[in-house]
Amino acid sequence: MTKDNKKNNRYSIAEKERLVARMFPPEDISLADLAKETGISKSTLATWKYKAAGKPNKVNVNKPCTSMSSREKFLIVIETYIMSEI
Repeated sequence: MTKDNKKNNRYSIAEKERLVARMFPPEDISLADLAKETGISKSTLATWKYKAAGKPNKVNVNKPCTSMSSREKFLIVIETYIMSEI
């Protein structure tokens, strides 16, 4: 990984794209596993993934579900589909 200075890691666009691609099918590696493997924080990887998916980084808890687009609802269903039922 490319580092510009000791305080702040900078990653090239190609590196980000390669890692983000791994978080989507067919590999579909989890944020936690990729964070362990690369040493990049889960929050950084999540930000990259959400930006790549074209959705906001933060969920607005004040936004009622009825105002969500069909695409946003569908993406939530896809993300939560693989969660285990406990």
